[in-house]
Amino acid sequence: MKKKTLLAILVFGSLWGCIEVFASMYLNIPHSSVIPTILGLAVLAAARFLVKTPGSSTAIGVVALLFRLITAGHYYCHLWAIFLIGASFDIVVSLLGSRWQKTKWQGLAGISSAYLTTTLFSVTMTYIIQYEYWASVGLPKVLDYIAVNGSLIAVGALLFVPLGYKLGKPLMTFSNARPRPAFIGAVLLTLILWGIGVVF
Repeated sequence: MKKKTLLAILVFGSLWGCIEVFASMYLNIPHSSVIPTILGLAVLAAARFLVKTPGSSTAIGVVALLFRLITAGHYYCHLWAIFLIGASFDIVVSLLGSRWQKTKWQGLAGISSAYLTTTLFSVTMTYIIQYEYWASVGLPKVLDYIAVNGSLIAVGALLFVPLGYKLGKPLMTFSNARPRPAFIGAVLLTLILWGIGVVF
């Protein structure tokens, strides 16, 4: 794996992880997972502009869940959710291929990722992991989660995934024009984000 690719995965994964940490600490609202999921998909979209390799979004999700592990406590379902978001986005964008570069397909990717990740999460938590909170209710809980959380995420992702992709363009331009400052800045940002994660 190229040094540039690895660094991009670390930076974007750390950024997403930081979002998840702060959301878990300060976002005490109904359906609190919706906002960090939407922002996470936007981060993945920006990263995909720089790193187009299939599997890169899943790798970013792994970095994010490791970052989130710092404050996850015993809520390991949060880590599983982050992994599935990255993997779902990876699957959808990889299937779209070159069409992903068009705005309308980016919106569709956001919507598809929202419903795929909420479906995978709710089904696995209920029937495979059999976490009591999910398994005790069963199918009605699964359908409610997909319908409510999935739809809320889909609406946000319809807007934020194309926006994230557009933000990736100036990052790529700067990285190509000023590779050394970009590299140093990315390393420093990663270290700062992990420092924030440890402190808070």
